[in-house]
Amino acid sequence: MMAFFGLYSSAFAMLAPLIGIVGIGVVWAKRDYPFAGSFITVLVTSVTTPALVFHTLVTTDLPSETLLLIVGSTVGALALGAAISVLILKCLGMPVRKLLLLAAFPNAGNLGLPLTQMVFGDEGLSASIAFFAVSSFLMHTLGVRSLPGAHAAGAWKSPILLACLAAALVRLTGVDVPIWLLDMTRILGAVTVPLMLISLGHALALIPTNSLRTGQWWERSGYRWACSWVT
Repeated sequence: MMAFFGLYSSAFAMLAPLIGIVGIGVVWAKRDYPFAGSFITVLVTSVTTPALVFHTLVTTDLPSETLLLIVGSTVGALALGAAISVLILKCLGMPVRKLLLLAAFPNAGNLGLPLTQMVFGDEGLSASIAFFAVSSFLMHTLGVRSLPGAHAAGAWKSPILLACLAAALVRLTGVDVPIWLLDMTRILGAVTVPLMLISLGHALALIPTNSLRTGQWWERSGYRWACSWVT
């Protein structure tokens, strides 16, 4: 019993910083403080996240072969997840094109990046950055194209993809990156996760309660179907 409580207390201690930062966003929304959501979204996707990706991939101690293995594994895992999601959505009678993007792609940024760094250190962050970069790129290209009437024109020029290509070029050529550029990308990248978590809390606080009840109903239905299918 003590081991059980020890496990959960250590898990809570690890998640407490994330919960606290998300809570800031919740309080911000509940008190109706000004929140420039579109500005933060553009800042994170176009500036701070590419800076985080570039700095991490350039400075990581993980060998390039390991990073390539992570990239390949990520593509395979996302493809398998998309195939399973299509099957489950069809069996539940739910709209595949409308929900595939939500069902097939994980929240690899807001929670994935800080959790992997807390649990596995800098090497874990490097691996999760590679996973996040691939997931983000596929979500904003192939994933967006799955939505009815949507298109992903220009997504191949996404800043995250360009940051990955630039980091890969630096690693392949062995070019020395100027110290000022590494410091700038490190400082910019450091604000990415807090901004993501605050935005997540703000968005969660604005979700209507009836939408949460509907989501819970569908989740329970999917769980019951999965259990019956497995058994």
